Amino acid sequence: MVPWTKFSKDLLPEQNFTFWDWFYNILQLTREHLAELWADGLIIGFLTRQRAEMLLMTKAPGTFLLRFSDTQLGGISVAYRNIHNKVECLVPFVSNDLKIRKLADRLNDFNQFVYLFPEIPKDTAFSKYYTKIENQASNGYVFTQLKNCIPSETDKESGNYESMNDPHSVNNIINDTALGTSFNEIGSMTNMSFDTNMSTSYEWNRNPNESMTNDEFNYIPIDTI
Repeated sequence: MVPWTKFSKDLLPEQNFTFWDWFYNILQLTREHLAELWADGLIIGFLTRQRAEMLLMTKAPGTFLLRFSDTQLGGISVAYRNIHNKVECLVPFVSNDLKIRKLADRLNDFNQFVYLFPEIPKDTAFSKYYTKIENQASNGYVFTQLKNCIPSETDKESGNYESMNDPHSVNNIINDTALGTSFNEIGSMTNMSFDTNMSTSYEWNRNPNESMTNDEFNYIPIDTI
C-alpha cells in the first residue's frame, strides 16, 4: 500500500515533482493529444528505460516504441533500436510540441523507425492518423512543411544542419521546400538533452532481474528542418 505522502507530497528521487504531478501530466497529455493512439494500443507508455531497452534489443534494428518520460512532466519519448544495435531515445515531446504537429506526423518523418514494437510496420499502425499534405500552390504561394530529423554524428560535430545527407536521416525524404527556420534562433531547443540518473519509484513493469542502480541516460536531440 502506498502512503498518501509518497503519492502526492514526496518528490520523486532526483526530481522536483511528485508522483501525482508526473501521473496527472501524463493523463492530461494523453487526453489532449494521444487518446486515439492510446485506445488503439499503440502506446506502451508506462515502461522504464531499462525495460524498454531490454525489449527492443530482442527485435530488429528500426523497431521503436512509445513510452512516457520519467524526467519530463507530460512528455512522451520514442525509444528505438538503431542500425548500430544501440537503443536510443528522442527528447520527449510535450503538449506544446504536439499542438504544433501531432505525434503520428512526427513519427512519419523518421525513416529510422520501421516497426512499432513488437513488429508492426509503422505505416500499418499510424497511416490513418497522418495529416493529408496539400501539395498544390494557393494564390501563387508554395506550401511549406516542418519535418523532424535526427542529425548524424558529423552534423552534430560540425553544427551543419542544412545538409544532412546521412542516408539514415529523414532529410532524404523531403522533396518540397522546407520552412526557412534558423537553427541559431532555435538554440537550446534544437540541442536539448536530458540526463536521467533517476531510480524510479514506480516499479510495476520492472523485470526483477534488472539492476536497481542509477543509470546515466542521455536523450538524443532532434531537429526541425
